Amino acid sequence: YKEPEPDFNIQEHRPMPNGERRHRHEGQEASNQIQNVEVKEGKYKDAFKEYSSAKKKAEKEKELEEIVKKAEEGLKAIEEAADAAIAEAEKLANEGNYADAYKLLKKVQEDFKGTETAKKAREKETELKEKEKKSSEEPKNPPGEK
Repeated sequence: YKEPEPDFNIQEHRPMPNGERRHRHEGQEASNQIQNVEVKEGKYKDAFKEYSSAKKKAEKEKELEEIVKKAEEGLKAIEEAADAAIAEAEKLANEGNYADAYKLLKKVQEDFKGTETAKKAREKETELKEKEKKSSEEPKNPPGEK
């Protein structure tokens, strides 16, 4: 269940323009805030507050960008590790160790459930099972031998 988003901006306590139902992006708020600052002779206090507030919002946005970048790098590293595990499973199967290969592929499928990586692991498992079946159907002795 997902709770519906309100028709008003909680941060600013006013209706949002054009029926927009999302919160405004902090970076956009900072930009708008700077554009709306009016510096009047001798009335610097309000302008100082607005510029300071906008700067803090922009810095927060920059911090968020860094967090997103680090998360993306972490995800990439994990996906590379999963691809390596799939390759390791194929190596194990080529060595005849199908049981360990299937365990490894099942682990990848569980860890990455609902992702493209899990789908690749599932496809590799199916491929290896077919390969195992074919290899077990082949005669053990070369033709002509008894």
